[in-house]
Amino acid sequence: MATSTTACEEVLVSNSTACEEVLSSDLKTISIDQKEIHSKSSEIKETCDCSNHMYKYTSFCINHDCPLCKQCIKKHTECCDIIPLEDAISNVKGSDGLQVIIQSLQELEENLKAIKSEKEKNILEIAEQRRNFAEDIIAIRRKIFDHLDVIEKQMLDELKEAESNESKRIKQLVQKIGQNVANVNDMYTTLVYMKKNASELQTFLEMKNAQTQLAQHEEFLQSFININLKKTYIECIIQPEFLNIKSLGSVTVFSKSSNVKIGRKQQKQAQVMMSPSLLSIRNIQQEFVIAFNITDMLSSISGVCVTVQDEYIITCQETSDIMLLQSDGSKKFRISLKSFGAFDVVLLSDTTVAITSGGKKKHGISIVDISLGKSIKFIKLPGQSYGITSNAEFLFVAVKGKGIQMLNKETLKTLEIIRCEITEGAFIDEYNGNIYITNSSENKVLCCDMNGVVKWVFKNEDILKEPYGIGVDGRGNVYVAGGRTLNVVVLSPDGAQHRQIITEKRLQMTLPRALSFDRTRKRLNFANEKRLLYIYKMEY
Repeated sequence: MATSTTACEEVLVSNSTACEEVLSSDLKTISIDQKEIHSKSSEIKETCDCSNHMYKYTSFCINHDCPLCKQCIKKHTECCDIIPLEDAISNVKGSDGLQVIIQSLQELEENLKAIKSEKEKNILEIAEQRRNFAEDIIAIRRKIFDHLDVIEKQMLDELKEAESNESKRIKQLVQKIGQNVANVNDMYTTLVYMKKNASELQTFLEMKNAQTQLAQHEEFLQSFININLKKTYIECIIQPEFLNIKSLGSVTVFSKSSNVKIGRKQQKQAQVMMSPSLLSIRNIQQEFVIAFNITDMLSSISGVCVTVQDEYIITCQETSDIMLLQSDGSKKFRISLKSFGAFDVVLLSDTTVAITSGGKKKHGISIVDISLGKSIKFIKLPGQSYGITSNAEFLFVAVKGKGIQMLNKETLKTLEIIRCEITEGAFIDEYNGNIYITNSSENKVLCCDMNGVVKWVFKNEDILKEPYGIGVDGRGNVYVAGGRTLNVVVLSPDGAQHRQIITEKRLQMTLPRALSFDRTRKRLNFANEKRLLYIYKMEY
């Protein structure tokens, strides 16, 4: 035991001469602060001791890839691959593994610096974009103001002209009326005077003359009663539509592929030396739990998700209805969303779910409170909305022809759009920063990152045709419902392996479409479009 301890200490605290000799070729020079090395010497010595038991490490467990002290080894009695620590650390400084790790760390630092630099540059770019758009907005406002000045002048001129024309016409009428008033008054004065002072003959002749003129004046008065007695008004109708303009435009945040080149020189070497993290999908086992017959409840199933209370929300695109099934398969409630559509569904919280509109004219998602059994909100999106999924922070919606629309899960505010290929009827799921997408028209499944960069594509029409619903388990295995092939297929996290785990022969499937994976309970939920909802327990 003493020999093991001494060897371990020599390996960990000896100088870096051997390491420098190994790294002298194919590596860039790394400047190392000698003071930093000395300051870490005591820390390095401490790593020789087990942090749990404070004993020296004496052995190494290959199965668990960890060093063991004399107390740790008691918990590894069933491990068959335990070797002396001397064998594990033999020539470690001269090993290819150490060289690969050091070079990988160097590459990692360079990659992180490149990404950091790119993000800092991006901050300056979006600031410049904001300034440019702000100038455009101000320019548009000025053009609007100039245009308003022009149409304001036109309207004021038109108003002034209307007033001038009508005033002129009315003044002419007033002048005629004045003349008639003077004539009538003159005749009245004359007749009154002659009645008192003139002879009978003079009065008779003047009366006849007044009768003739009175008839003319009565005719003039009647013309006013028929035509000109109406009061004149000027009516100005101002178009109010421009007051309904809520915005000069819209602001959209989206992502594009970065120009940063990520170095991966040591990727293959690292994969060779590291323990494989991906377990074969051949080890996946499924166990039938239950099936619910929904024939008499809904005409079809397009989407499914599970609530915290182990109840099932299913959607029917055909009738735009959603239904909540209790854990025993009995119906709890049914809600109609005919105005908004019901394609796919995802759980938002203990009491709310989000449902996509599908091919409806109103594009977006409905928020339904399942505790109240009613729709409480509709959020508009920029296109036909199909598959939907979420993680702890964000909501993801597949928008045809646009990409993946991201929303804040708490505020439901729309964020950026991940630009990627989204076709009609696409289903999606998210896991560990990756988006998984089905494309039924081209019989393929895609995996892309949060920038929309495609990482892999699976297409094998012998095993999978018309892929619809998609779900990912807690290890990144991807489950897909094959609509035309009448099966459920599982793909490895890298898309390289595939396996058919459920087939039409076993379940008499007609058109498997809806599918989701309950990671909490390790359960696969999928449904025939017209008949049954199946629940399977998965072991992986």
